[in-house]
Amino acid sequence: MNAQSASVVLGNVSLAGDSNAIRIPFAHVRSVRTLPAIDSLWQDSTWSWRGPCSAPTALIQFEWMASSDSATKTTLVKEVPCMLMVANAESTDNPYTGELKATAESLYAEAQNSSNPPKCFPPTSPIRMAQIEEAIAESIFESEKVQLAIQISAQECLNKSQISQLLLWVPSEDRRLALFEKVIHPRHQWTVGEVEEIFQLQFIERKAIAVLNNL
Repeated sequence: MNAQSASVVLGNVSLAGDSNAIRIPFAHVRSVRTLPAIDSLWQDSTWSWRGPCSAPTALIQFEWMASSDSATKTTLVKEVPCMLMVANAESTDNPYTGELKATAESLYAEAQNSSNPPKCFPPTSPIRMAQIEEAIAESIFESEKVQLAIQISAQECLNKSQISQLLLWVPSEDRRLALFEKVIHPRHQWTVGEVEEIFQLQFIERKAIAVLNNL
């Protein structure tokens, strides 16, 4: 398939002859940093995508809903490395290309593996972070800033750097500590040095490090 084509190629093998595969429900597939973004329903024996990316990595999320209960979902987010096409870098606005090919069975099995907790998706964009900063700045009282930040952290897919920004938008360090206790998560693998950059008051910093150690 042409590297500049971002269309989704579905497998040609029918699931009808495979009694195990046929139990796999339709998947809602979405992506970020693929061009164009993927947003489609899919059920086939093989997922195969190859096309341009807007960054060195792209994310493709597969979300299966149980046919008996639409509220029950099985989710998998695959991180796709995108290679820099040096030869075309001067002739295209999208010099990266990525590829992901896998069977429905392998993707679904990986999603059901309890040792692979679902990744947050979609990641919060810089544009969205600017909107969040404006909303928090407009809150008059620091208690309101903290409550708003807690709500936002529960709704958004923030990475560690974005959580650090969120914390630093709360001026009072004791309020910031209260927020830190709510938004910190083991998946971000915080270090003591990173905590020290967020808190300047030593007694607050010690409390934050204690929270970190108790995760």
